[in-house]
Amino acid sequence: MSVERRSPSHPLHPSLLALLLLAPLGCGPSPAPDAPPDATYTVRGEIAKLPTEGSNEVWIHHEAIPDFRDQKGETVGMESMTMPFPLGPQVAAGELAMGERVTFDFEVRWAGRGRPLAVTRIEPLPEGTKLAFDPPEADDAGGDATSDQVEESIPK
Repeated sequence: MSVERRSPSHPLHPSLLALLLLAPLGCGPSPAPDAPPDATYTVRGEIAKLPTEGSNEVWIHHEAIPDFRDQKGETVGMESMTMPFPLGPQVAAGELAMGERVTFDFEVRWAGRGRPLAVTRIEPLPEGTKLAFDPPEADDAGGDATSDQVEESIPK
């Protein structure tokens, strides 16, 4: 007995077939875009490096953040340092200038992939504003974390 194979009279269009094959790849869990951040900080600093072409990171020398919390939710503080901050989609890099003193908000989201920080607002400070880049006084709990400790706690 011989079995005859026939091709379907209406084969799937190649783009539909590709869609059906690739659709499961996008079904994995992803962080909810509207999920509240783990923390939001308002900080002052000075623009140290503007975003380069193809980048959305601005380098800011910021003042100390004594109430900065790590991934475990523990208050570790953060020394004054120069570090990269990704700009959120609502922040225009073209409005920034080298050496400009600014106040900015950044959100921290420890869950998810990529860098957990994003600047959500940045505004120039009044001309002549003085910034405090000196290390804060150590408290009774052992002082603030060093820049190395903070960098280790931020996934790259």
